Amino acid sequence: MPKRKNCRDITERSSKRLSTEQPLFLCFIRFCRLYYNNVVMKWLNDLLGKKIYTGKTVDLKHEYTRSPSSFNNYIPSVIFGIYEHGTSNKAGEIDLRLGMDDELYYAGQVGYRIYENYRGHRYAYYACRMIFQIAHDEYHMDELLITCSPENTPSRLTLEQLGGVFKENTDVPEWHWLYKRGEKNKNIYVFPLN
Repeated sequence: MPKRKNCRDITERSSKRLSTEQPLFLCFIRFCRLYYNNVVMKWLNDLLGKKIYTGKTVDLKHEYTRSPSSFNNYIPSVIFGIYEHGTSNKAGEIDLRLGMDDELYYAGQVGYRIYENYRGHRYAYYACRMIFQIAHDEYHMDELLITCSPENTPSRLTLEQLGGVFKENTDVPEWHWLYKRGEKNKNIYVFPLN
């Protein structure tokens, strides 16, 4: 296998037939290409490194991850923007909570919100279907628990259409943040992930 030439070899060999500026220039170009590729790749990863999951109706874009802290009982969450498929029109948000505790039993492991102008297109349904796949494939979760208030008919219908197994209707404890914002009762659904 031939020995790979380095910049010094190029400079020494080329100086006999080329001006001294050209070999240094070639080394500079080679260096710039390597440096440029690393910088550009880092920049692209920073810019585009947020994964985008495409569906037929909506796309999910990973927007940020909420790290474990005392604020979230040390359970991280992954927050995705819900976008109309193939556009930059943000229709809402959905988050996947990567754990379970007493607080999440009432709040659920998936939370979603569709902006008012985008309601009525079943975007929550399609986003949840995608979240189920992400939870199973990337976070190795076997089931998800999702809750809704009984009076929230669109959310209840979405969870039923998704095939959730109704577990119970229960009162939210007074210590819970949902109770403090007026949500005193929850329907709890379980979704086995295959």
